[in-house]
Amino acid sequence: MFPIGHLSAGYLFAYFFLKRVDVEDRRLWLGIGTFLGLLPDSDCLAYPFLAAYVGWDRAILVSHHAWVTHTPLFYVLLGLLVAIYSRKLGCLVTGESLLHLLCDSVVPEDGIMWLFPLSYRKFSLCPNDLQGWAWISFYVHTYGFALELALLALALSIRRLDLYVHKHIKGDVRPLSEAQGLRDVQRREVHSLRGRSRPGGTSLSHVHAERRRDLRAYGLRVLALNG
Repeated sequence: MFPIGHLSAGYLFAYFFLKRVDVEDRRLWLGIGTFLGLLPDSDCLAYPFLAAYVGWDRAILVSHHAWVTHTPLFYVLLGLLVAIYSRKLGCLVTGESLLHLLCDSVVPEDGIMWLFPLSYRKFSLCPNDLQGWAWISFYVHTYGFALELALLALALSIRRLDLYVHKHIKGDVRPLSEAQGLRDVQRREVHSLRGRSRPGGTSLSHVHAERRRDLRAYGLRVLALNG
């Protein structure tokens, strides 16, 4: 699967994962989760070193799906190690990585060694042993590439909906709550004035005028914060 599909799947997993987990900075975690969708493919960074020994023509014919860094066991153990630092991050690392491997097993590729180290057999819904440019020219005409485009469209749709909800719906909660707070202050002030005696001949209208000035100043500060 191309990076565009893994990034889209990574975003979708992180989005629904964060629906069930509370975090302080949701935007940061969403970005981390999205790019963790590409974590297993980080082993591709080894290709330049491999090409330095055997040349690019032979290096691109080597499948990184045959490496230990593309096995479920590797990312389960990695997730457990990360969980020592952060349980949430450990779960996200393992979940994103296993989803990546699942996607690689569904599309037409050589498959994933799900039973490693008990077996080196690769499992794929549509096995294909092509590598390099031959696989790319074949893959773009298969259902796998269509699946990637569908994942991308779904991720973009959810992202757009998420932004709309935060801007137009959740964004109205703060001003409304502040307006309610202003009304509560006014109500408490009126009740305190009704129940309080006024020694020294202080007129109730004068006190009301002072309270209105205070409340007006409070209201202006609230508007300034909202602006």
